[in-house]
Amino acid sequence: MLELKDGSLSIDGQIVFHNLSFVVRPGELKTISADYHHAVVEVMLGFRALDEGWATLEGELMTARSARLLRSQMVYIPAELPVWDGSGQAPKVSALLHAPFGLESCEESFSKRGLLTEWEKLNIDPASYDRRVDEVDSRTLRCMILSVAGVLQRPVVVAEILHDSSLASIDVECRYLRSLADSGRAVLLATNKVEMLNAQL
Repeated sequence: MLELKDGSLSIDGQIVFHNLSFVVRPGELKTISADYHHAVVEVMLGFRALDEGWATLEGELMTARSARLLRSQMVYIPAELPVWDGSGQAPKVSALLHAPFGLESCEESFSKRGLLTEWEKLNIDPASYDRRVDEVDSRTLRCMILSVAGVLQRPVVVAEILHDSSLASIDVECRYLRSLADSGRAVLLATNKVEMLNAQL
């Protein structure tokens, strides 16, 4: 269970949110739709401290000291896609998706079979696995990154969708995130695209 209780945050002297509370239980998908959505994500991942209130994961307080351990139980899907600057040769999709499993904090093993199982749900061509990042359209690449959440099998998923995502992409992503919640995960979706999300969720 992921919880924010009476959270207040200011950045550079500006109040971002005040007395914000929510709970995301296993099997639930909770949406935070606001301009300050990314600040909420930073708090829930332990990258930004609250002025007041607290954030917890399974009752454990998210602090600078505990954050690294607690993040090992979470998957974060950022809104921003990796951008290839065109210098040199773009990395392969397989290398990009393998990278999270090589992190010191990751205890899970990479599974190509598991990844392709998730790709089936997202209607991604398996042949894309051996392509280079700049050969894949942004919508498909976004879904590929999202598929890592299914492979990692962690109890909490935190994902972001921004206003520049297409309606078709949002529909696919929301259905996939809903399926993760239905499988027993606690899913927090942070966005500034409330109108389109209301139609999808």
